Amino acid sequence: MALRQSELTRENQFDDVNANQLQYRLPRNVIPYHYRLYLDPDVNEKRFGGNVTIKVKVSKSTETIALHSNKLNIRKVAVKSNTNLIPVQSAISTSDKREFLIINLDQRISSGNYTIEIQFDGRMDKGIVGLYASTLRNSR
Repeated sequence: MALRQSELTRENQFDDVNANQLQYRLPRNVIPYHYRLYLDPDVNEKRFGGNVTIKVKVSKSTETIALHSNKLNIRKVAVKSNTNLIPVQSAISTSDKREFLIINLDQRISSGNYTIEIQFDGRMDKGIVGLYASTLRNSR
C-alpha cells in the first residue's frame, strides 16, 4: 500500500516547517496523549521484545496514522475505538530519515479517541540510539 501523501503534507504540519524540506514531524490530526510501554530485554542475545499501548485523539477523519519508529520489527498492530476493532490494512515502516510507522486502515475513522496496540521486537545495537547494551568497568 502506498503512502497517502495527502495526509502527510504541509497542511498537517507545523507552520514553521518549510514545505520543501523532508517532514520529520507527525501530522497533527492524530495526537498521542498516553503511552504504556512494556520491554522484555534479553541482554545475552542482545535482542528485546515488547508492546506499547498508545491512546490517541483523532481531530480530523483519516485512513492513515503516522507514528515514529526506528529499527523495530513490527509484529502486530491493532487499532480500537472503545471495544470495536478497526481493521488494519498494513503497517509500513519507512526506510527514509523520517523513521515513520505508517498504519493504513481499511476504513476512514472519524474524530474521537482511539487506542493503538503494537507488538514489536528488535536488536540492541552497539550505538547509543534506542535500547542498547552497555557495560560498566569499575576501576577498583
